[in-house]
Amino acid sequence: MPNEFSRNTQDATLSVSATIPATATNATTDDINLGTNSKGFFTENHELEIFIPALTNAQLGSGATLTVLVQNGAAASPTTTTGISRVITGAGSGAPATTFRVRLPSGSLQYVNVKFTTSSTGGAGTATVKLLT
Repeated sequence: MPNEFSRNTQDATLSVSATIPATATNATTDDINLGTNSKGFFTENHELEIFIPALTNAQLGSGATLTVLVQNGAAASPTTTTGISRVITGAGSGAPATTFRVRLPSGSLQYVNVKFTTSSTGGAGTATVKLLT
């Protein structure tokens, strides 16, 4: 659920991208370092804006899926899921460009990344993830 009180401020250094895999495998963005917080809470809610470009039928065929999974952890290259995910399913003509926002849980740890997993082979596109505060 997007945060209606977010100022939607974006720091250019907190934008990462990943090439959506062209085979039935996965790819992960670089980490976004949320910084340390000794109190264990955020002073404001943070959101991720995830952009998936339009994918042709050759890139995401009919019935094929692209799973987007947000991961978080105390160390770099986290692999623990936050429970935030989205599945995009290809139709006869691929999938349209998609942008969606997710709010990070208040107990999020220092590092966050996004993993993209495809269920079939095809071409690849570049997804972009931005941290909004």
